[in-house]
Amino acid sequence: MHVDWLNTLTTPEAISAGRFVDSPIANPSVMFRRELFERLGGARPNTGAATGASPFPEDYEQWLRWLERGVRMGKVAEEILVWNDPPQRLSRTAAEYSVEAFARIKAQYLWRWLIRHNPGHPRVWVWGAGRVSRQKLAPLLDMGLEIEAYVDIDANKIGQSIHGIPVLPREAIPPYSPSAPFILANVASRGAREEITAWLEALGYEMGEGALAVG
Repeated sequence: MHVDWLNTLTTPEAISAGRFVDSPIANPSVMFRRELFERLGGARPNTGAATGASPFPEDYEQWLRWLERGVRMGKVAEEILVWNDPPQRLSRTAAEYSVEAFARIKAQYLWRWLIRHNPGHPRVWVWGAGRVSRQKLAPLLDMGLEIEAYVDIDANKIGQSIHGIPVLPREAIPPYSPSAPFILANVASRGAREEITAWLEALGYEMGEGALAVG
């Protein structure tokens, strides 16, 4: 599933828009100019254990940092990598690659992105009212994110409230305008992100313009 998603991100625009879902490129396939490394720095040492700071995925942080600085990334059309993913990989076992570690480092860069791109910052609507989805936003809530409404298609959730925040049907999302609520698509189940994107695009939203996929 992750590889299939990675393979849909081929253009600089798609890679930039997808960066807050997960790391948008497969590290073993990456090539870049030395000038970028010298100017922006490479992967920062993960010294969480030594300093007491929270561990973080140093490779993902590098790509987020470079993208924030305006680096454009693309992918060739040819298949150049066969990616083995055994269960003992560090990506599967080490604390710096846990769901929580990814959420923490993502939140730092996403918060700054939202300041620049969300006219109503820090207010948002979040598509995805499930418990796991909500947990992934915890670092952003600590930073001051204000969720005005959840959007969901689960009839059992619609009409309910979560910590005082209403859960609305997707039909409640207004057409895109500069004053429309900014939508964070925070659903990771197979096919859901594509369905959400299609629904929002029909209302005039684009990922990166009035909406953003983050889960």
